[in-house]
Amino acid sequence: MFNVTLDLSELYSLGLSVDEKFRKVAHEAQIHLAQQTYGKIVEMASEKLHSRRQIFLENLKIEEGGGPGQDSTITLLGKAVWIDEGLPPDYLFKALIEGPKSKMGEHGRYNVVPFNHGPGNGPTNTTSYNMDLVNAVKESMKKQKIPWAKIKTDDQGRPVIGKIASVNSTKISHPIKTQNGPGMGVGAIGLPRQGHTGIPFLQGAAVYQRMDKHFDEIKHIEVESPGRYVLTFRTASEAHPEKWHHPGLPPMNFMKDGYEWAMNTLEKEILPALVEKYF
Repeated sequence: MFNVTLDLSELYSLGLSVDEKFRKVAHEAQIHLAQQTYGKIVEMASEKLHSRRQIFLENLKIEEGGGPGQDSTITLLGKAVWIDEGLPPDYLFKALIEGPKSKMGEHGRYNVVPFNHGPGNGPTNTTSYNMDLVNAVKESMKKQKIPWAKIKTDDQGRPVIGKIASVNSTKISHPIKTQNGPGMGVGAIGLPRQGHTGIPFLQGAAVYQRMDKHFDEIKHIEVESPGRYVLTFRTASEAHPEKWHHPGLPPMNFMKDGYEWAMNTLEKEILPALVEKYF
């Protein structure tokens, strides 16, 4: 968290009389600067993030000061701090094995991890190599006459929860590995993208529905709504840690860059405008 504050101490030190009207205008300028900074951080995140964009923006909050003397703050909640600060190499495997959903098996701890290739994963929120998988699933479901985004309901109009349908893997046009790099899996270039076991990424895909909780910003309450997903599953196991190697994630530094942008704007635009207007 950082504060965006207009500090009037320099005006006091010059012996200038700061009246109530000026205090009010200065407070309004502080709120405006906070709003501008929030927008700048959103702009930077939207340009540079894909699959992490939604979680970052959902956890970026702004609180405007209620009156003169009360600071406006921009906060990045803990759920998304890892995006801003980055993550070390192989963080993912450790997090999965030590996570609350991991279980103990014959060869140590393991965790079954779902990957969503379904509705809602548009180009804005998805990397190009993952969009290849989403489009392949969507095409296959169309051939099988399985609705893509429409929620399936029972005869009472209630959403059906659980597994809805299996996607016939023989009818999926599995995306081909075109280069060595992120999202391309292992194996030779020219073969379907696959994991260490040689199983194509989309094999075993199935459609699921569940009730999701989210916070209604207008009503300020937590509500539930049905969500539709196309999932595949992979297993992280202590028996094969090499299958979950990850190079880590560099820090994005949106909060730091946003703070520096705010201070520069404060110094070069807002304070000079206030001084010129009133003094």
